[in-house]
Amino acid sequence: MIFTKNHVNFLEQLLSINTVSPLETGVTADIPHAMDEFAKQARSIGFEVAFYGPAEIANEVPIKVKQLHSELGEAFLTSQPSMVLTLGTLERDQPSIMFNFHMDTVGPHLPVYVASDKVFGRGAADNKGPGVALLAAVEHWLGGRGSKQDAPTVLIQCVSGEEGGAMGIYGTLPLVQKGYYGSLNVFMIPSNEGYFDCSTASMTVEIAVDGQGSTDDFPEDGDNATLLLSSLTAEMSVALSVMCVRENIKLTIAGLNTGSMHNRVYGTGTVLLNFSYRSVEAARHLEDAFDDIFHAALNHIKTRYGQDHFFARTAKNCESVTKYSWLKKGLPVLSNRSALWESKLALADINRHVSEEDTFTCDAMWGNIPGAYSIMFGPGDLLSNGAHTANEHIGIGEIDAYCQKLVSLLKATDPPGFQNIRDAL
Repeated sequence: MIFTKNHVNFLEQLLSINTVSPLETGVTADIPHAMDEFAKQARSIGFEVAFYGPAEIANEVPIKVKQLHSELGEAFLTSQPSMVLTLGTLERDQPSIMFNFHMDTVGPHLPVYVASDKVFGRGAADNKGPGVALLAAVEHWLGGRGSKQDAPTVLIQCVSGEEGGAMGIYGTLPLVQKGYYGSLNVFMIPSNEGYFDCSTASMTVEIAVDGQGSTDDFPEDGDNATLLLSSLTAEMSVALSVMCVRENIKLTIAGLNTGSMHNRVYGTGTVLLNFSYRSVEAARHLEDAFDDIFHAALNHIKTRYGQDHFFARTAKNCESVTKYSWLKKGLPVLSNRSALWESKLALADINRHVSEEDTFTCDAMWGNIPGAYSIMFGPGDLLSNGAHTANEHIGIGEIDAYCQKLVSLLKATDPPGFQNIRDAL
């Protein structure tokens, strides 16, 4: 057993620290405290802290990130640091493996407990459990080999800014830009036993109505945002669905919000549409077509409701009161292959998913690095382990099995495997 009772205890300790992303709640959490505890544990087995601190916000960030940064000020960044831990010296002509996991979680924070050989709590599967598993695996590997000589350098990216729509903009991306990556990069997101070497990304558009409301005494005098947004969404969804199927994009019609009272015509409101894509080219095609689809739907509404007593004003004003804006777009996707590293992974009984249908969006999107290979490989499965739900958990047995595979991977890079990789580099 690699994942011992001590590791279970440490995982419970880490899960008990509230690290819910401020993008989920609007307030800061205790991410720095969790980072400090993880660093303390990592240093005890030989790691050193190579980087610790908040990132800078880039110009091109999701609007949600920009807005909350403006509201919270400097605390937005200082409460969400990222950290790099190293074992060995990072040299570009030498083999190295980088492991990435995120300390921030979705909300709400959950009670932590162990039952039926499972650890329950927010982050158990996504993503603190894999981080603790890595420390257990490295500790076991080091104990078995005795010497660090000729060992590959091991890096750990412990990041913030993965959840809440941050998309790694102020977590993983700046660390990659600083050169903290390996010749193999393992993003430790639950991946259902095998690994993916491709990922999706997403783009989100908000359609907003900013018109004049009215009461139920004079409903014809209002710009009916509820009718407008629902009709617009229904009309657009037909053309968007056809295009998304053709381009292999997943369409999600998300929250529509105007109001909740029964006796008002709401003149303002929003609806969100989200698109998950595997190809940057496909995403660009959709973005280019979106404006035409949007205006065609508005023209249909003008024709359909233009002569209606209650909705004629809404139809007449629909173009002037309705706008759309991209909250998030232009993000890359992961798509890479490496015969060398795929063979090393296979030696460790870590197998590539042949089908790409179950891949998903995560920080691995920033792993398209020249001369490197990046994969998504973690214990469990996001769905079956209840990630983002009140039942989030990780089985002690499945996390130990993951540790076994990580140890096998590290051993596969030891001599003579080390020499083979170094020659290829």
